[in-house]
Amino acid sequence: MLFRYALFLALGLSSMAANAQQERPYRKFATQQVHQRLLSEYTSFSTALAGMESQISNHGSTTGIDVDTIPVVFHILHTAEQPYPPEAQILAQLDLLNSDFQQYHAPDTPYVLTKVQELENLGTDPTIYFCLAASNGTESVTPISYVETTVEEWNDLDSMKYAQFGGADARNPDRVLNIWIGYLADGYAGYAQMPGGPSTTDGIVLDLRYLPQPIDTFISKVYDQGKTLTHLVGSYLGLYELWNDQNPCQDDFVDDTPIHNVPNYFPGEIFYHISLCDTTRQTEMIMNFMDNTDDRVLNMFTQGQKDRMKAILAQGGIRHELSNSAVICSPDSLWVIDDRTNKSIADNNHVLRLHPNPANQSINIQLQSLQTEKVNCSVYNFQGVLIWNNDGIQLDKSGTIQLDCSRWNEGEYIAIAVFENGEVLTQKFSVVTP
Repeated sequence: MLFRYALFLALGLSSMAANAQQERPYRKFATQQVHQRLLSEYTSFSTALAGMESQISNHGSTTGIDVDTIPVVFHILHTAEQPYPPEAQILAQLDLLNSDFQQYHAPDTPYVLTKVQELENLGTDPTIYFCLAASNGTESVTPISYVETTVEEWNDLDSMKYAQFGGADARNPDRVLNIWIGYLADGYAGYAQMPGGPSTTDGIVLDLRYLPQPIDTFISKVYDQGKTLTHLVGSYLGLYELWNDQNPCQDDFVDDTPIHNVPNYFPGEIFYHISLCDTTRQTEMIMNFMDNTDDRVLNMFTQGQKDRMKAILAQGGIRHELSNSAVICSPDSLWVIDDRTNKSIADNNHVLRLHPNPANQSINIQLQSLQTEKVNCSVYNFQGVLIWNNDGIQLDKSGTIQLDCSRWNEGEYIAIAVFENGEVLTQKFSVVTP
């Protein structure tokens, strides 16, 4: 009787989901497809995964409150015409990521089943902190890089990880979490590479429409709280998704998470799902970050999931270098002043753009305005020393200044443009040795 009820409920939800797809988005992850492809292409990958599972089993449970710090770099890919997220939006995503991995919050959703409420008691704080990388110990690192490309939409998602294909090369992937952000094809929200894969592609890919406060109002209906990246970071740190596309009901190697036969999402006000897989935990953990429920429902990792992630970051773990490297974090306060705007000049009085970034021979400072006016433009290093200034240049709505930076010291710089009406725009960039 229970099985027939569960089957009826599942079919009912599937039917409702099909009808609702015309009215709302449905988030698609490519993690499992990429994982299977990498396993077939790299024989060493399965060996690395087997070693990872053995190390996790030997590590046991995590009882302390020590915080692991993971440095992050963002590669923002866009064409000349496409809007891109400002640094403030990237910082908001980083703040939400830290909230999800450090502060367990019970949701405000009124669950209709007591069994679902009981699952909330399994939630815990993973005690993992994410920061913007500033240096890898020997050279400066640009934590948020904007890369102009000719690729409008990425079909081969790994291509965006290579500069030769119009993307951006990974920066120190053993020591830094690389996150590539751009427009993805086929409706994908993104994917993460599981631990043990090839280093050149190691990291996370995210469609920029799934950032918090997305530019796509259709996506923002249900995926506007930055939980897409939280889910992907979980996979990056060794958590399997609670469902398996190829083998429904396959174990995720975590004891305190129910096994899901399909990913969940909830049209209307349905906030539960009965599993067709697990007879011991029939109510699914729809609020778990490794499910695919709406952002407003996702809110927890379990102790078993925490143990798994902490083991991978611990001594002997496959991602130990992430939390034990010489990478220096950049103070978040340095980035708050940088209010990069979208490229729609009709929506902004003034625009300041820099390219290429990082620079090694020259840096182009592009200024735009809605009117002819004067602008004072300066460049400082991060010690506050004035490097260059062109006071009161006449701007005829748009103009580009090319500076020779081949003899500048390697490191971080900031360009400041003060327009005639008093508006100030700032942009950071870095200079690297050719």
